[in-house]
Amino acid sequence: MQKSRIIVTSVVVEGRSKADVARDYGVTYRWVHTLVTRYLAGGWEAIEPRSRRPLTSPTRTDPAVEEQVVKLRRELSRAGHDAGPHTIAAHLQRHNGTSPAPATIWKMVKSEKTESTTPARHPSHQPRHRRTPTRADTGPHTRLPTPETTKRPPEGERNVNDVSSHL
Repeated sequence: MQKSRIIVTSVVVEGRSKADVARDYGVTYRWVHTLVTRYLAGGWEAIEPRSRRPLTSPTRTDPAVEEQVVKLRRELSRAGHDAGPHTIAAHLQRHNGTSPAPATIWKMVKSEKTESTTPARHPSHQPRHRRTPTRADTGPHTRLPTPETTKRPPEGERNVNDVSSHL
């Protein structure tokens, strides 16, 4: 027996107060009142768990536009053109005067599971282990250790950049 049925039975059949039932079953008085009201209005079916799904989705993209996106992607792919979301958005903007966002178009395309014309990413050519940088790796943001930066301070002075000397 479900907890909601036991709560309603305790109030309606046994005649217990809603506050006592709420305390005994660890729920709020308001929930007990809601269950009893639903039962009195519609019977046992009325206290069954209800769906949380919204009745409408006002921000959902129109199915006709979704169909147009998928059709346009297939046409562009067959012609050998770029069939990415930005390209599709540009085509829709030109033909319809309006277009969903590229992110929305991408979600539509992914949900349709159409074949992608975007080439797969190449695996990284970098080794998995860290290596010591060489002169060939230098660039505007690469900083190699040099004899000037690796000098030790003179005897008796402490290095202000050394964290261990401050502990």
